[in-house]
Amino acid sequence: MSREEVSNELIDEKVKIKEAKKFGVDPSITDIDQSYAQMSSRMRITPDQLTKSLESQGIRPDTLKARLRTEMVWTSLVRGRYKESLQVGEKEVNEPPRRAATKPRSRRSNTSCSRSC
Repeated sequence: MSREEVSNELIDEKVKIKEAKKFGVDPSITDIDQSYAQMSSRMRITPDQLTKSLESQGIRPDTLKARLRTEMVWTSLVRGRYKESLQVGEKEVNEPPRRAATKPRSRRSNTSCSRSC
């Protein structure tokens, strides 16, 4: 990963955390530790072993925990923002799919589209 990519990821993390604070989304240390433990469990190691593995690679465990926190807050924000539009009721599941009433598409490839597609 290039230096610019790392910088962009760090900026993205800061923006996500700032947005989360606006909406009062802030996971507890316990939540973050549980996520860390779940990650280690999926790797079939203990949290202490994960910590040692990270440290042996020159990575502070707090760096991973900060990343986990960012992912947790962003997921919460997205779920909160799109919750209503993401919910599908039983009625919609049981209905046959509806076809959109649009003109038939041409068989041209979209890769060389001369207008905005």
